[in-house]
Amino acid sequence: MKWRCILVSLAFGFVGMACGDDDGNNGPSDTGPSEDVVADVAPEDTGATTPSCNAILNEGCAEGEKCSYPTSGATKAQCTPAGDKAIGEECSGLGDCKEGICISLNDTGNLCYKFCKTMAHCDMDECLDLKDSPYKVCELDVDYETCDMLSQDCTKAGQGCYVTDDGAVCLPAGTAGVDEDCESVSDCAPGGICINKRCKKVCNKTENDPCGNFQPCANYYGNAGYCDQ
Repeated sequence: MKWRCILVSLAFGFVGMACGDDDGNNGPSDTGPSEDVVADVAPEDTGATTPSCNAILNEGCAEGEKCSYPTSGATKAQCTPAGDKAIGEECSGLGDCKEGICISLNDTGNLCYKFCKTMAHCDMDECLDLKDSPYKVCELDVDYETCDMLSQDCTKAGQGCYVTDDGAVCLPAGTAGVDEDCESVSDCAPGGICINKRCKKVCNKTENDPCGNFQPCANYYGNAGYCDQ
């Protein structure tokens, strides 16, 4: 499994927190003001309607275009000019990427991220849930802050500690509570673990009856387990 909630920074002036929705989002940057994803150039309002497209599959647009979210606070994907940067490559503006979006997660620098809804869209990598965003994005192989599942010691606000293929790392914190539905590990609020699409409470296997009522604390990662109800 991999990571989740993240501080998001959009290229060209957005700084905020990522934690997620149906299409993907990101983390904090030091270059901008508000808490919403902002496009480098907002499209001119001509009064004409824009046909809907599929941002996850990048379908429904003409040649030379991509399906993305073009404005601050946009909740509907639209066709916008495609750039020449591939997923995972460095970018400097929202229009730089061939598909997806140019953002910075956890201060790793601006990179092109692919939109997703579940891990199945990410070749089984984590589909990162971004706070206050209409979309999710697939994780990339970048360095994240390591952490402890039990102490939840991430240094950036809005992040939680989640176990990924690279160990326990800080990601944008999810919001799903215990016994609520989840698709990937970072959908759960800090202190929760996504097991069989349900958030389970993290427990310390070294403690006596950490889940109460002698419920089992199942093995998970190091001394961190989950209350197996």
